[in-house]
Amino acid sequence: MIKKTLLIMGSVALLTACATNSSKEQTISLDTVENVKTIKLNEGDQVKLEVTANPSTGFDWFTAEPEGCNVKIVNKVNVKKQQEGMVGVPSKNVYTVKAGSKGECTIQFDYKRGWEEVAPSNTKQITFVVK
Repeated sequence: MIKKTLLIMGSVALLTACATNSSKEQTISLDTVENVKTIKLNEGDQVKLEVTANPSTGFDWFTAEPEGCNVKIVNKVNVKKQQEGMVGVPSKNVYTVKAGSKGECTIQFDYKRGWEEVAPSNTKQITFVVK
């Protein structure tokens, strides 16, 4: 009886681990992307994009999604590493992007202050290919 119970518990644990790993979201750092990157996804997949920002100094990432894009930024979170009230300390923006239907779409990320024009060196174009 004990062996059977342990066997069932072990099987459940193994199946749970397999199910958890298969639905794990991929995380990609945009800090290492020069200007252009292509990301391949399947329909319905989600990917997290992380990039360093410094909104306490006015600099942040602004995104431009073309109309009719087959991928969507469904969430943006700013993860602060500093103590409350500190300025000038970088943080991370984490974007969750969800793939829709098959196709291709490019989302542009511009690092700037909201009131300034962006320099070409502060632009990243991420092309999503959904198959």
